[in-house]
Amino acid sequence: MAKIQIPWGRFEPDWSSGHSHEDALALALASTLAYRPTAQFAGRLGAWGFGEFQPIEVRKGVDIDTTAFVASNDEVVLVSFRGSASAANWVANLQAVKEPGPLTRTRVHEGFQDSMFPALLETAESVYALQRAGQGIWVTGHSLGGALASLFAAMMLEQGTPIDGLYTFGAPRVGNRRFRDQLNDRLSDRPHFRYANHHDLIPHLPPEPFFHHAGERRLLRPNAGPSASTSLWLRFKKTFGDWFNEITDSDLVVKDFHLLDTDVGYLPRLVRAAGG
Repeated sequence: MAKIQIPWGRFEPDWSSGHSHEDALALALASTLAYRPTAQFAGRLGAWGFGEFQPIEVRKGVDIDTTAFVASNDEVVLVSFRGSASAANWVANLQAVKEPGPLTRTRVHEGFQDSMFPALLETAESVYALQRAGQGIWVTGHSLGGALASLFAAMMLEQGTPIDGLYTFGAPRVGNRRFRDQLNDRLSDRPHFRYANHHDLIPHLPPEPFFHHAGERRLLRPNAGPSASTSLWLRFKKTFGDWFNEITDSDLVVKDFHLLDTDVGYLPRLVRAAGG
């Protein structure tokens, strides 16, 4: 694995009402920033034209460590959730239990929702405080952060707050079929995309048919642009079982494909898709 230099200067979103490579790259960069120390937020967000921001940090016990930021400019309020720091922990700890979730009679992953609930009020209050000019709300996150982004969007929609865009990267499955269908329906006229990197195992967890993905899939391939091809995704799923059986905690080679900032990770492929 080789780390890349983060292309921070490529934050050039369209805030498009449809799919946009520029929006995907910009929101992946916002997801990357969520992993950085809070002290770095102001300078980077300021360079991106966000005049105000609010960091969110909630730590409770040994299980809950939820970090995000809410930032605003004249066009949007942006919410970005940080993901898990260890891909190996995903493999070891994704023993999923479902509990009642947002929207109507849905069930979602208990651990993800337990991480979201303690931060929900502070995050929502920050959004409303920074939405003084009626800006649209865009939500993003990578890995666990993508799961939290989907849950947060659903919780806001349930309370009647519109969400203008939702992009996730390397996110695991969040809820049951009813959750998927209702979130897709609520965002049917808004950009709602989930990116999965070829060889990234996390989007295949927790397993179907108990959990399902919401959002329109974009599969990032090694030497080509993002694809929505079902056949490509099915071929990827076929090989996933073989990889999973070979994984050990001491040698999680495929984690490189899950990260944002490696040479085989999400950012280089999104830069290429955006004409980079």
